[in-house]
Amino acid sequence: MSGSNKNIFHIGLHKTGTSYLQTQVLNHVSEIQLIRGTRNIRSLKNYKEGQTVLFSDESFSGDLFGGSYLEDFYKNMEIIKKIFGQDIKIIFGIRKPSELSQSIYKQYVHEGGTETFDFIFNLNDTGVIKLKDLFYKERIEYLENNFADVFIYEQQSLQNQFVEFSAALKNFLNIDSEITESESKTKSNVGIRTNLQFKTL
Repeated sequence: MSGSNKNIFHIGLHKTGTSYLQTQVLNHVSEIQLIRGTRNIRSLKNYKEGQTVLFSDESFSGDLFGGSYLEDFYKNMEIIKKIFGQDIKIIFGIRKPSELSQSIYKQYVHEGGTETFDFIFNLNDTGVIKLKDLFYKERIEYLENNFADVFIYEQQSLQNQFVEFSAALKNFLNIDSEITESESKTKSNVGIRTNLQFKTL
């Protein structure tokens, strides 16, 4: 390895390629012990000397349907800071607000939701996603002011500029291993599978 590495938290946001990074990219980097989701702490039993421990769970970025997405983000980050301290690295994904709300709605319909798009977002600010949730500057400034090192990526760069993205991430993680996509790539995002879902969309 290139040098000592800190604990790393990949915290979302939702719908920014978190599952794809977990299943197709980070899971086969030999220098990383990926802890995916809060229930999988048992994965630490597979830890090998010298590995960087990377916790990846988009729920760290907040409870999406809990009614206080932004406030939940701050609460979770404060808990992480109290337990692990500030000398950790954070990976944080963002996405164009219009694409984010549309993707969340697509997920909602996929899981059986039947409300219109206004349930997720509307200009009256009564939806699941509030206007304040779509302005990322406040979150980014908080992360940069409270943790040792922060890697911000845009979902579109992960999707369309993977070579550049992987080079930047490798440098951030301070590892020697190349970061590549799995040879057996599968799509992690949901699709529309039923007539009801199609009509609702």
